[in-house]
Amino acid sequence: MPQCPKCSGQLHELDTHEAVSMDFCSGCKGIWFDAGEAAAYFEMAEDLPELKTALQTALPTDFSCPKCQNLLLEVRFHSGADVMLDYCQACGGLFFDRGEVPVVEQIAGRLESPQSKV
Repeated sequence: MPQCPKCSGQLHELDTHEAVSMDFCSGCKGIWFDAGEAAAYFEMAEDLPELKTALQTALPTDFSCPKCQNLLLEVRFHSGADVMLDYCQACGGLFFDRGEVPVVEQIAGRLESPQSKV
């Protein structure tokens, strides 16, 4: 069972009504999405709508990816929002701290670009 990158607790697989299997940390209440799962969950074309821009301003972290153990990068989810997520450039996974999923849901719902919706 993978470990949470933030609190080292165990990540537990949780199936959602969107048919996405995400990993939930019962310790810090964070959520790990494997590559493609965030896009499916939030009904977007990509996990990070502005990946290229996000990577230009990414900051290194000391947190390890629960899937491949590479260090995560802190990236801005979208240029119009203050939400910072932890991203694994190696496997494409994303870690959401407690409370970030509802904020990203609101942002994803407002994205107007045709390629942002599946």
